[in-house]
Amino acid sequence: LAKLATLDNAPKKQRLVSGIAAVDLYEKRLGERGKALEVLQKLEASGLSTIKVRERLARLAAKAKNWTEALGILEKLMTERDSSKGRAEAARLAMVICREKLSKPKRAVPAVRQLLIEIPDDNEAIRFVLESEVASTLRDKVVPVARRVVNEKLTANPFDAERIRLLIDMAAAERARDVQRVALGCLIALGAGDDEDAKIAARIDTRMATAPQTVLDA
Repeated sequence: LAKLATLDNAPKKQRLVSGIAAVDLYEKRLGERGKALEVLQKLEASGLSTIKVRERLARLAAKAKNWTEALGILEKLMTERDSSKGRAEAARLAMVICREKLSKPKRAVPAVRQLLIEIPDDNEAIRFVLESEVASTLRDKVVPVARRVVNEKLTANPFDAERIRLLIDMAAAERARDVQRVALGCLIALGAGDDEDAKIAARIDTRMATAPQTVLDA
């Protein structure tokens, strides 16, 4: 079955069906994930792959800890999947692999960008943008959009401490001290702040109190 899947003169549909049958046999009956992965890789390289095949390839590659292979497939799935949820899931997994498995944060930028297209206020992606130097080119573009979305959601639910915390961090990155101070006050009032939050709020109050005031003639 695996050999038939690689025959160029065989009908494409037959090659695909034979390849999937071989993968099932290797993975589920024989427990040989390595060989199953090889068949899927050959299907992908031959242009016979589908979204379902790629999803299976990504899963098997991850199980085999072949992170480079898994990442390459997820980077395709993050734009190919039909649903926004599915694209976001693939982008998030790609981001995690880059950051935690390959230690290549720069490689994660396309995945972070795609994740923020699907979920503009995604907490994990925004924190990557705020905390990673390699994402600095994204910051000016995505943070204002995320801040607007977070503000809208906080209007609907002003008790969401996690979103308030995200707003505080985005405001700090943009040096929007007034927004940061108001958000800190809300967080502290909810009982979700800590001593460090209180100290930051106090420092902002001091700076704002000593800032030059503009006097307008009546």
